Amino acid sequence: RSLLKDLQPSNIADHKYYLEGEKKEVLRRVVCTPGTRERLQAEIVSWARDPSSATIYWLFGAAGTGKSTIAYTVARRFEVATANDPVALGGNFFCSRQFEETRSAGRIIRTIAYHLALRCKPFADALTNSGNFDAVHQDVRAQLEGLLIAPWKASESARHALSAPSQYLIVIDALDEIDGQGGPDFLRNLLDDIDNHHLQDIKFFVTSRREQALETHVNSFTDRKLYHLEWILPEEAQADIR
Repeated sequence: RSLLKDLQPSNIADHKYYLEGEKKEVLRRVVCTPGTRERLQAEIVSWARDPSSATIYWLFGAAGTGKSTIAYTVARRFEVATANDPVALGGNFFCSRQFEETRSAGRIIRTIAYHLALRCKPFADALTNSGNFDAVHQDVRAQLEGLLIAPWKASESARHALSAPSQYLIVIDALDEIDGQGGPDFLRNLLDDIDNHHLQDIKFFVTSRREQALETHVNSFTDRKLYHLEWILPEEAQADIR
């Protein structure tokens, strides 16, 4: 645990973090109201459970269309894996410009790697033995490759020897809340690495505002099975609000 703490994860960015006082006032985390967003929720659950579906599900839409509420609902839904639903939440990062640690792109992978190590012992062992902890002080691309991708691939045989969970889901919400161009740059790096490495047994659910340049970049990928783009229609959001 002490070595994992060297990752310096963000506590506030975790969906389970207990919000009180000032933090509760500025960070509103709630699940979808019963009877709303049922189509979209069902689609996301189906995607997460399907081993042959896209590695990344990118949900984008304008401000106020409920992306964070959906992300929080998904994180809560997969917090615990069961015998009938072997998909577990492997890690999460809820971005917010309200706090320094939740608006820094450099904290995302470090936090996710910490969460995943706590949930998946083979990954934790591979990460601990990797000697890649210097990546904590490097850029996002180096963190992606050193703290997540390399140990995840190295742990494959050990993970497959376990019965459950067989799939891990990573939830990253509101990338547009990251400082500067950090959010789009992070998503571009993530998409590029997924395209290059074809990761198995791990999926990413990501929300942000629409990025036309990034959409164009993603649509240039040869293997279109690696990603799914979903646009929240404003009229659908308004119907749910009513």
